[in-house]
Amino acid sequence: PDLLRRLVGSTNAALAAQQAVSKAQSPVAAAPGAGPNAWALLSAREVQVARAVSAGRSNKEVADKMFISERTVKAHLGAIFEKLGVRDRLQLVLRLAASPEPASAPAAEPKP
Repeated sequence: PDLLRRLVGSTNAALAAQQAVSKAQSPVAAAPGAGPNAWALLSAREVQVARAVSAGRSNKEVADKMFISERTVKAHLGAIFEKLGVRDRLQLVLRLAASPEPASAPAAEPKP
């Protein structure tokens, strides 16, 4: 689990850096074959969970940061996986990286 968390976090960071370079070179280019914007399919709370998980956080870390139970995190992840048609965290990172995040997306860190 620790190795997968580190892989997910590293993949997310590498893809974010690659997207930043791509946007600087061609700001209007969209990812080919990306399909509908993945972020638009998610609720505000699911976006928060997806961001945290994509950053490599464990379910427990996400639960503690968002003041919810681990079971709720798992429920959100199940809904996210189903909506986006992915099977695991690594596929989630790759799917989200292929979709530009909306400018008015909710904040990643909830306030208590």
